[in-house]
Amino acid sequence: MRSAAVPCDSNRTIGERRFPGLPPLQWASSTTKVSRISLVLADAIALTIAFCIVVLLRRIVFGSLPPLHWGLWLSLAAWFVFRALNGLDSPCGLYPPDALRRSFQSCGAAFLLHAAFLISANEWHMFRFFGLLIWPVVIPLTFTARSLVRSKLISMGRYGVPIVVVGNGIAGRRAIRELQARPELGYVPVALFSTEKTQKSEQKGIHGVPLVGRSEIAASFDAPYHVNHAILAIGGGWEDERNHTLAKQLGRRFNHLQIFSNVTGEGHWLSRARPLGAYLTIETKHARFAGHQRALKRGLDIAIAFPALILSTPIIILAGLLVYFSGPGPIFFGQMREGRQGKPIKIYKLRSMVQGAEAKLAKYLAENPAARFEYERTMKLRNDPRIIPAGKLIRKASIDELPQLWSILKGDMSLVGPRVMPTREIDLYSEGGRDLRRDMLPGLTGFWQVEHRNDSDFRIREIADSFYVANWSVWLDIWIILRTVRVLLTGAGAF
Repeated sequence: MRSAAVPCDSNRTIGERRFPGLPPLQWASSTTKVSRISLVLADAIALTIAFCIVVLLRRIVFGSLPPLHWGLWLSLAAWFVFRALNGLDSPCGLYPPDALRRSFQSCGAAFLLHAAFLISANEWHMFRFFGLLIWPVVIPLTFTARSLVRSKLISMGRYGVPIVVVGNGIAGRRAIRELQARPELGYVPVALFSTEKTQKSEQKGIHGVPLVGRSEIAASFDAPYHVNHAILAIGGGWEDERNHTLAKQLGRRFNHLQIFSNVTGEGHWLSRARPLGAYLTIETKHARFAGHQRALKRGLDIAIAFPALILSTPIIILAGLLVYFSGPGPIFFGQMREGRQGKPIKIYKLRSMVQGAEAKLAKYLAENPAARFEYERTMKLRNDPRIIPAGKLIRKASIDELPQLWSILKGDMSLVGPRVMPTREIDLYSEGGRDLRRDMLPGLTGFWQVEHRNDSDFRIREIADSFYVANWSVWLDIWIILRTVRVLLTGAGAF
């Protein structure tokens, strides 16, 4: 909830109209502009850092060289244009994997333009082409810079665009809840208009969003600030011709009108609206893993897991020494888990628990009913008596799972996928959830880990795993990998 979003003065008159119900939430008119400028500045900072890194590496490798080619400077300017054309300067409406895909496209276009300038100028020197490294380096830097800036603006209540919600009780509540749960999308609900008679408990608003009036006045609503977005949430009420008329009126009043569908499912990130004559259809897709898609995912696994295993070897050795001096027992231990299509696989971890952990767990749960309830719900314990001193550190940073990089190289696991679990835990999923997750290799990280981590029950895990499988794309995998780094650095949800 945004602290800056508070009701306007209820006695205020807008033009000649008073608000029939509560006034909309306050909104600083400069917020949208501040959001856009901040995103562009984040891009500029990321590009400057990438530029400095590549120039420094260029000097280390090649020594003192002539000034950078003029084509680079034109490509840097063009990069900002490409990002604007891809809609990346907008503070609303882009899901993170889609934004990442557009960022790749912008950097790819700048890369090709930069290379074309070098070739057209007959600059075939290696030190000139070394400058092309700027474009792959800037991709993770822009992701990081934007994430930091966006989080800060959200905490200040200065990110996004205002949006009004027009709908009935259930659908309206759902729309508001989903918008508030995803502030990174940039839609801030500031007013609610009801299509039906509201309950007394809802007359002051829903989830902090004030009820301004009935839907009949939404199209003529005069806000104390510019509102260009609306969402119509009426559930299954489309058989009523009045709702079609309402949608047309809202479409004329607001430049951007979204229809909140009551169709639920996992594959919505791959959904597209399609015209069919005078009608509108929604095409939903579920990822199907053809041979080329599996090859692409496998190539990404090897390209990242191989260098990651080499770089993490000193960390594994140091953590192994900590485990060794923490008490008796092996440094590594193996466990059987369920792989793709239910195939048993053996994975290895750094030991983070005492010997005889299962017996100690059974005794602890028998003596602590609250802990037993927690464990039965999540198969995790926030205060686990089995953890050795070094185990708390390596589990919080997920260092204990680094040996699984070898399982990825072997082909038993993937870098990103459903959480690797024993069969007894997968059996707690529904039949549909089990079938979906068994269509993919289990992952070292995944959608559930970066969104919820240990702070969730099995129902949430099943929804997250099913959502990932149904919406899979290489961009979703790359986004999860980048998010994993952020989650590990903050330690969110780990215990």
